[in-house]
Amino acid sequence: MPPRVLIVEDEPTIASAMADAMAEADCDVTLAASARVALTRLANESHHLPVLDLNLPDRSGWDVLYVARRDRPALLVLVVTARETLPDRLRGLREGADDYLVKPFVLAELVARAQALLRRQRVMPQAQLACADLSLDVMSRQAWRGLRTLDLTAREFDLLHLLMRHAGRTVSRDMIAREVWRQPLRATPLDNVIDVHVAHLRRKLEAGPDSRLLHTVRGLGLLLSEREP
Repeated sequence: MPPRVLIVEDEPTIASAMADAMAEADCDVTLAASARVALTRLANESHHLPVLDLNLPDRSGWDVLYVARRDRPALLVLVVTARETLPDRLRGLREGADDYLVKPFVLAELVARAQALLRRQRVMPQAQLACADLSLDVMSRQAWRGLRTLDLTAREFDLLHLLMRHAGRTVSRDMIAREVWRQPLRATPLDNVIDVHVAHLRRKLEAGPDSRLLHTVRGLGLLLSEREP
């Protein structure tokens, strides 16, 4: 599976050149021309590496960096920007960028820096999790029910990953709020959001004749198991 790269850049000519260069390096490239689109894609799609411009038309790229780092702490981020001062570079690294490339740049250097970050991901242990006929690959962020690939959003994958790490044990809503939504305190609106994501995940897990794996334990939380609680 090729690495998935999200290029967040509002200048069409630059975005196109970056996308072509990354595609030639065998990456699966997605584009976002605004912070809003970037945040939507990061929340609903799985990416290995965002390449992030800080000067965006609707919101600051700092906001995108903050949300990406908050929601997926292990995600690597390459910042590409015209902000070249030392304070800007230091701020970028302090606030979560894993590398910082100043415009104008040579496309070959962009590719080399992106590939270096992607290699850092590949050297991590490739965790494979399984429960009954459900399997999950942490590195590729893919999941399967038997031979069927599950089309999961980024949040659904993170929720399933948490449940599979604790397969056979009840996972509380407090744990889900803390580890998936990065919210230390639960509130009713967040409970409603969790319920929606659980319902969507359950439908994808149990499509067609597939047996039930995801159970609600009343008053306690969720249980991923091939046995009824």
